[in-house]
Amino acid sequence: MSIVTDGGAARIHWQQQAAVAVAVLAAVPALGWAAGTDLLQILLPCAAAVAAPLFLGRYPAAFRAACLITGTTLLALAFPLAILGLFLLVPSAVLLLLAPAAHPERRSPAGTAAAVAAVLAATALTLAAAWFLIPE
Repeated sequence: MSIVTDGGAARIHWQQQAAVAVAVLAAVPALGWAAGTDLLQILLPCAAAVAAPLFLGRYPAAFRAACLITGTTLLALAFPLAILGLFLLVPSAVLLLLAPAAHPERRSPAGTAAAVAAVLAATALTLAAAWFLIPE
């Protein structure tokens, strides 16, 4: 399970919360790109939804559900709404989908390799978005 107990209260492991925090940071270049335009009205609620699982640290089932629902929704909307810049949130969506599995007790070599590859890909996409899309 992804439940850590300290004193009887169930909570999410810090590595899972860190994965969501990195997903939130990966959404910042998209907001910087859309700053000052009307697209910010579309991207801001989506970026706020990426941060929603951070507030569910004491509810493991709700945390997993929020990560999976938000990540899947962002991925599903990224391609039809690419013209509006929603494709910039794909790294955040990938990290949200990986966050529930980021627990040290449930590690396998294949899972670790997949997680490392996904984090590197999300980092590369975020840096590319920051390099090319944020005005100088």
